[in-house]
Amino acid sequence: MLLKIGELASRTGITVRTLHHYDKIGLLHPSARSAAAYRLYNRNDVAQLHRIQALRGLDLSLAEIAELLQGEGTGLQELIDQQVRGLEQQMLQTRELHRRLQSLSELLRSQDQPNLDYWLTTLSLMSSFGKYFSKSDLAILKQRKQSTQGNAELMMEPVIAAVRSLMDQGIASNDTRAVALSVRWHKIMNVAMAEDPRLFVKIEEMTRNELAVQALTGVDGGMLDYLTHATAEQRYQIYRKYLSPAELEHFRRRFFEDARAWIALFAAIRQQMELGNTVETVAVQDLLARWSTLSLRAWGDQASTLAKVRLAHENEAALSLGPGLSPELLAYVQQGLQYRDQISANNKKPDASDQPEQDTHHE
Repeated sequence: MLLKIGELASRTGITVRTLHHYDKIGLLHPSARSAAAYRLYNRNDVAQLHRIQALRGLDLSLAEIAELLQGEGTGLQELIDQQVRGLEQQMLQTRELHRRLQSLSELLRSQDQPNLDYWLTTLSLMSSFGKYFSKSDLAILKQRKQSTQGNAELMMEPVIAAVRSLMDQGIASNDTRAVALSVRWHKIMNVAMAEDPRLFVKIEEMTRNELAVQALTGVDGGMLDYLTHATAEQRYQIYRKYLSPAELEHFRRRFFEDARAWIALFAAIRQQMELGNTVETVAVQDLLARWSTLSLRAWGDQASTLAKVRLAHENEAALSLGPGLSPELLAYVQQGLQYRDQISANNKKPDASDQPEQDTHHE
């Protein structure tokens, strides 16, 4: 039985125009033509058309379908795998869009008719968060926000405004007002960031790099530096109860220069702790080597000075107020440093084989 093009179109639901196009590009030629030159399709042509439609259902292009049909199915697995990966990516993008729209909807409900600039800045901010934070990071931040009912953000707004006011007035970062604000800043950040130094590292990088974040929060790199100097002063006032002026001579400058390196180190150590790695592992010992280097820059190599620093940290909870230096992390580090010292001491012990042999020969 031969079908004219109109009959084939009506039976399959495919337009005549589409069948003409398939013929033109060589995807489906009619097997015969009538005396009047009408296209005629036989059973094999209909079967081929069904194969084409099945492959179209996989969202393959006509060119890909033509290659598959000409090759009798070779490469089908690879193409299907590509389609699966593409669909997975689309699903991820759809979920991300859904998350952003949900967040924006919640934000809009909490605001009184925000203007277009605010909407656009907010959307840009949401995009910035996606660049720096993983899904698990964002889940932690959202959970913290819900658990505090958004109080951290509300508490931070007047702190940011007060810090900006001091900066605009030219008030030095070692002023008691700046120091007090830095303490409030760190307390609020600890709540919002779950005291996780890995989140501190990311939030600081984002704040320094993203104009949308700076526009919406009022915090920029200059303010972060100002707060770091103020934090150095807060630490200095505590350490001076334990250390001599000579021992503290370079502290303020070193604290500012190495502040970001310390936070990054806290983050890396926290990661090792969560992985369950013991202090004896190579990765942890490599991090502790960096710790020793930074400590040497801050305090020198005098054992008496380092002992005073340890005593200060044992007695002064305020020294753990910064981004991520929790008592648990400090205890982990001290355990690792003790192991490091033990290994170093063992390596310095002379080997028995290196001892000179006693002369047992008697005249």
